[in-house]
Amino acid sequence: MNPLVLAWLFSSLAFSIAFIGWMFLTFWLEGGVPPHAFGVLRLSLLALGASLAVQLGYGGLIYLFLTRTGLWSLWTVVLAYLAPVIWFSWSASDTTADLIGTIPWLFFSLIVAAVSWFFARPAV
Repeated sequence: MNPLVLAWLFSSLAFSIAFIGWMFLTFWLEGGVPPHAFGVLRLSLLALGASLAVQLGYGGLIYLFLTRTGLWSLWTVVLAYLAPVIWFSWSASDTTADLIGTIPWLFFSLIVAAVSWFFARPAV
Protein backbone atom coordinates (compact mmCIF):
# COMPACT_ATOMS: atom_id res chain seq x y z
CA MET A 1 0.00 0.00 0.00
CA ASN A 2 1.14 3.54 -0.71
CA PRO A 3 2.95 5.07 2.32
CA LEU A 4 1.04 8.31 1.92
CA VAL A 5 -2.29 6.47 2.15
CA LEU A 6 -1.06 4.59 5.24
CA ALA A 7 0.04 7.86 6.84
CA TRP A 8 -3.32 9.40 6.01
CA LEU A 9 -5.28 6.52 7.54
CA PHE A 10 -3.13 5.93 10.62
CA SER A 11 -2.75 9.60 11.54
CA SER A 12 -6.52 10.06 11.24
CA LEU A 13 -7.10 6.99 13.39
CA ALA A 14 -4.56 8.26 15.95
CA PHE A 15 -6.33 11.62 16.12
CA SER A 16 -9.71 9.96 16.59
CA ILE A 17 -8.42 7.71 19.39
CA ALA A 18 -6.68 10.62 21.12
CA PHE A 19 -9.81 12.78 20.80
CA ILE A 20 -12.07 10.13 22.35
CA GLY A 21 -9.45 9.41 25.03
CA TRP A 22 -9.34 13.10 25.93
CA MET A 23 -13.12 13.15 26.11
CA PHE A 24 -13.18 10.27 28.59
CA LEU A 25 -10.33 11.79 30.63
CA THR A 26 -12.25 15.07 30.84
CA PHE A 27 -15.41 13.26 31.97
CA TRP A 28 -13.44 11.36 34.59
CA LEU A 29 -11.58 14.42 35.91
CA GLU A 30 -14.68 16.59 36.07
CA GLY A 31 -16.91 13.85 37.51
CA GLY A 32 -19.31 13.92 34.58
CA VAL A 33 -21.34 11.10 33.13
CA PRO A 34 -19.76 9.68 29.97
CA PRO A 35 -21.99 9.27 26.93
CA HIS A 36 -23.58 5.99 25.92
CA ALA A 37 -21.68 3.53 23.74
CA PHE A 38 -23.65 4.53 20.65
CA GLY A 39 -22.79 8.19 21.25
CA VAL A 40 -19.11 7.33 21.60
CA LEU A 41 -19.20 5.30 18.38
CA ARG A 42 -20.94 8.11 16.53
CA LEU A 43 -18.46 10.70 17.84
CA SER A 44 -15.54 8.41 16.97
CA LEU A 45 -16.76 8.08 13.40
CA LEU A 46 -17.32 11.83 13.18
CA ALA A 47 -13.79 12.53 14.47
CA LEU A 48 -12.35 9.94 12.09
CA GLY A 49 -14.19 11.39 9.11
CA ALA A 50 -13.17 14.96 9.92
CA SER A 51 -9.54 14.00 10.46
CA LEU A 52 -9.51 12.01 7.20
CA ALA A 53 -10.73 15.08 5.34
CA VAL A 54 -8.14 17.35 6.97
CA GLN A 55 -5.36 14.87 6.40
CA LEU A 56 -6.29 14.41 2.76
CA GLY A 57 -6.14 18.14 2.13
CA TYR A 58 -3.66 19.64 4.57
CA GLY A 59 -1.55 16.54 5.18
CA GLY A 60 -1.24 15.94 1.45
CA LEU A 61 -0.12 19.52 0.86
CA ILE A 62 2.43 19.26 3.65
CA TYR A 63 3.79 16.02 2.20
CA LEU A 64 4.02 17.39 -1.33
CA PHE A 65 5.63 20.67 -0.30
CA LEU A 66 8.14 19.26 2.18
CA THR A 67 9.22 16.32 0.04
CA ARG A 68 9.56 18.43 -3.13
CA THR A 69 11.69 21.01 -1.33
CA GLY A 70 13.79 18.39 0.48
CA LEU A 71 12.69 19.61 3.91
CA TRP A 72 10.99 16.39 5.04
CA SER A 73 12.10 15.80 8.63
CA LEU A 74 10.35 15.20 11.91
CA TRP A 75 10.91 18.81 13.01
CA THR A 76 9.50 20.43 9.88
CA VAL A 77 6.47 18.12 9.89
CA VAL A 78 5.81 18.92 13.56
CA LEU A 79 6.19 22.63 12.86
CA ALA A 80 3.82 22.38 9.89
CA TYR A 81 1.13 20.81 12.09
CA LEU A 82 1.69 22.98 15.17
CA ALA A 83 1.92 26.35 13.43
CA PRO A 84 -1.76 26.62 12.38
CA VAL A 85 -2.97 25.52 15.82
CA ILE A 86 -0.74 28.07 17.56
CA TRP A 87 -1.69 30.84 15.12
CA PHE A 88 -5.43 30.17 15.42
CA SER A 89 -5.26 29.89 19.20
CA TRP A 90 -3.30 33.10 19.54
CA SER A 91 -5.61 35.06 17.25
CA ALA A 92 -8.92 33.63 18.51
CA SER A 93 -8.29 33.42 22.27
CA ASP A 94 -9.60 36.17 24.53
CA THR A 95 -8.91 34.65 27.92
CA THR A 96 -6.33 32.53 29.65
CA ALA A 97 -8.85 29.68 29.76
CA ASP A 98 -9.04 29.77 25.96
CA LEU A 99 -5.27 29.44 25.73
CA ILE A 100 -5.26 26.59 28.25
CA GLY A 101 -7.98 24.91 26.19
CA THR A 102 -5.54 24.84 23.28
CA ILE A 103 -3.20 22.42 25.06
CA PRO A 104 -5.11 19.26 24.02
CA TRP A 105 -5.17 20.49 20.41
CA LEU A 106 -1.41 20.95 20.52
CA PHE A 107 -1.03 17.35 21.70
CA PHE A 108 -3.43 16.15 19.01
CA SER A 109 -1.42 17.91 16.32
CA LEU A 110 1.82 16.46 17.73
CA ILE A 111 0.35 12.97 17.56
CA VAL A 112 -0.86 13.45 13.99
CA ALA A 113 2.49 14.94 12.94
CA ALA A 114 4.51 12.10 14.47
CA VAL A 115 2.30 9.39 12.96
CA SER A 116 2.29 11.13 9.58
CA TRP A 117 6.05 11.48 9.59
CA PHE A 118 6.54 7.85 10.62
CA PHE A 119 4.33 6.35 7.92
CA ALA A 120 4.79 8.81 5.02
CA ARG A 121 8.35 8.15 4.00
CA PRO A 122 9.26 10.19 0.93
CA ALA A 123 10.08 8.25 -2.22
CA VAL A 124 13.75 8.47 -3.06
